[in-house]
Amino acid sequence: FVQRVHNKPGDNDHQKLAHVDTFFPAIKFWWFPEDVKLEHGPLNYAKGSCYPTDIYLDWIFNESMNIIEGKYDEWKGKDHMEGSFRASEEELIAMQFELEPITVKANTLVVANVSGFHCRGNVETEYVRSAIHGSIRIEKPFEI
Repeated sequence: FVQRVHNKPGDNDHQKLAHVDTFFPAIKFWWFPEDVKLEHGPLNYAKGSCYPTDIYLDWIFNESMNIIEGKYDEWKGKDHMEGSFRASEEELIAMQFELEPITVKANTLVVANVSGFHCRGNVETEYVRSAIHGSIRIEKPFEI
């Protein structure tokens, strides 16, 4: 679909919090007809975070237990409870992940495994970014 992201400073956009969409591989893609510069609030991605490490798996387990017990941080929101886990900068550092902005030239296709940590970037000036966007998810991830 055609996506127009209206990115504003201080808009409390929940997509600007580092998160994973799912615990299993899921692909999203964006074709950007125009340059996406740092000041446009590009996609930020933690390279390698889609590969589970022991530290990451422990974090997932603990977050799952916190959700069951109703003890997760309120700022993580309802999406966290629904499995799109949010992580603070401190949590990312503890898991040895670092978000990096993905800036691109016009006419670039970006493909990302969104089971890794990612988020929308912040802006200092209001900006509208256009893309063709789509996603591919495994319908039944537990079946072989």
